[in-house]
Amino acid sequence: MSKLSIQLAILSIAIGVFNMPNYVQAAEAKPAALSGCYSEARWAIEASPAYIYGNARQREQLQHSFHPDIYRLQRVCYAMTTSAPASQASLAAECGDQITESLKFYGEKARDHAVRLRDYCQTLSGQTVTVSGL
Repeated sequence: MSKLSIQLAILSIAIGVFNMPNYVQAAEAKPAALSGCYSEARWAIEASPAYIYGNARQREQLQHSFHPDIYRLQRVCYAMTTSAPASQASLAAECGDQITESLKFYGEKARDHAVRLRDYCQTLSGQTVTVSGL
């Protein structure tokens, strides 16, 4: 391949990416937001002193044990990607409630986590997520 054909191929890809309709761009942002939402849901485990100061065995035990609040938040994240648009507002409100609970429980050290999680929930639901305390 010549240098010109490579440049034309790159240009055609760039034009195709930038000329995509908004709904296609939003659909491509959802998998990344879902993955980020899942990892932010696990923040409580990775920020705990037992995880930070524990050895490898203790970390594995923490990662593989059942945490109801983490499971609930991951369920909300998944439901935002699969549910009908009519239920997005209630899921966004539920996500906001979960974030508010974690802010109350963990305090000021969870503020950055709450902001990131709020952004992921807004991306997934397409609704404004209100969090008291931010």
